[in-house]
Amino acid sequence: MDRRGLTDLGALLEGLGHTPAHVAGTSFGASVVLGLAARRPELFRGIAVHEPPPMEVLADGPAAMEQLQPAMVSIAPVLDHLRKAEPDLADFAEVVARLR
Repeated sequence: MDRRGLTDLGALLEGLGHTPAHVAGTSFGASVVLGLAARRPELFRGIAVHEPPPMEVLADGPAAMEQLQPAMVSIAPVLDHLRKAEPDLADFAEVVARLR
């Protein structure tokens, strides 16, 4: 996980002076919220997360990443289909798949 996002969110919460806080995040933001909450629970009163990418949440655990490998490989047929049917969507999916 990108530690800069954790540092930035922690600094923002502390800088606002409203901790513990209720914090929400979606997608990569959800991963940042979960990562910081695990490391600095005193900053949070509550969290709401929506669709955190599992690779971001589990990236620090090699065993977890190994278990995710079959799912990551299985995306190849989906990308092939998208390349043929929806080229623009395939490009988007490839960019998202590389975000780690």
